Amino acid sequence: MRMVTFRWNGKIQHLITYVRFGGGNKVKDHVSAGELSVCVNDDGVLNSFGLDARCVKHEQHPTTGYSFKKKPIKIPNYDLI
Repeated sequence: MRMVTFRWNGKIQHLITYVRFGGGNKVKDHVSAGELSVCVNDDGVLNSFGLDARCVKHEQHPTTGYSFKKKPIKIPNYDLI
């Protein structure tokens, strides 16, 4: 999980959070390994789709077939992060 923040006038602002998943049965989540990135909303729930390195939209993980749309994932304790 990656959370992008911005510090301005002594305050930290949240810009975006996303989760990266590896692909092609590889553990790495690098673009060359078939990475898929899925944004996280403010409630800690993953979006219903992810994007690959070419910005192709995937509602299912290309390797595992897991459906982000049918089975949404909520990150535990996201509000504490």
